[in-house]
This record gives sequence, structure tokens and C-alpha cells, in this order.
Amino acid sequence: MRPISQTEQNQTVMPAADERVEGHHVVEHAPWSPAQAIVLGAGTVLVVVGGIALARTGLHFDNIPGTHAQAAGLRHTSLSAAIELGVGVVLLGVGAIPGAARGPMTLFGTLLLGAGLVIAIQPSSFHKWLGYDAGNGVFIAIIGAVLLVAAMVSPVIWGARNRWRVGGSPDVVGAGHHGVPHWP
Repeated sequence: MRPISQTEQNQTVMPAADERVEGHHVVEHAPWSPAQAIVLGAGTVLVVVGGIALARTGLHFDNIPGTHAQAAGLRHTSLSAAIELGVGVVLLGVGAIPGAARGPMTLFGTLLLGAGLVIAIQPSSFHKWLGYDAGNGVFIAIIGAVLLVAAMVSPVIWGARNRWRVGGSPDVVGAGHHGVPHWP
């Protein structure tokens, strides 16, 4: 048998017909998608903005209309800051799922896009309790649209490779029982 190099031990191509296969196994990798990076980014932005806004407004749910503050140029109350923080944490969880769970991405993308458009069109209805203005609506709609597009167009990449351990052709050193050659 010829010596086997480290490269040959992990070959990904099928061995030649005259070579003896000493071992074969399939290495599978968790599926991943570029959408995972996008949803993790969106979740991180919402966690940071919501966390800063919540730190500035405080947890005063007894007087929500009196807790207005700004974070990253966006207006918030303690309620809207807590909601953004919660949605961001959930999006981080979705991004951690291999394959970037398209169902939750699509759901949150649709909800954020719809809510953002409604808030951008009619901000006065959301100012008292959420502190939102049209800028908040546009921000939320953009995050929702990015999530929807990522869920639609990003491929899921499944990783699996065949690994063959290849040996040489048998050298007949001597005949074994009944004339059958044996490997040295």
C-alpha cells in the first residue's frame, strides 16, 4: 500500500476505480444563510436603540405619556423602548437559528413594515403613548422591508461533503489462504 498524505485522507472527490477505499464518511455542517447576518444586524440595532431609550426613560409604566426621551434621533417612551428592546432580542434569537428561520423573519418583517408605514402616515395617533413621530415610522418600516427582502432572496446553504480515505492497489506479497492476496 502506498503512503497516504494528509491531503489525500480528506479528499472531497471520489477515488479512482483502481484505488481501494479505506474509509468514507460524510461531514455535515449546519445550514446557514446570509439572511442570518441581516437579521442579527436588525436585532442588534433594535436592542441598542431600545436599550438606550429605556435607560433614558426609565421603567415608569405608571406615567407612560410623561416618559418621553430621544435615542439615536428617534423619540420614545418607556413603553416603546421596551417594545423595541423585546423585538430586538427576539430577532437576535431568530438570527441564531441555523438557516435563518425564514418564517419568523417574514412574520417580523411584515409586522414591522406594516406598523412602520402606519406610524409614518399617522404619527399623531402614536405620539402620546409611544412617543413616535414620522421618523420612527420610517425607521421601523425600513427594518421591516430589509427583513422581508432578506427572507425572500437569501439562499440557505447546506453544507455536506463526502470524505474518502484512499489506499493504493494491493501488492501481492504472498498468497493467503486459498490463493487470495493479502495487504502488506
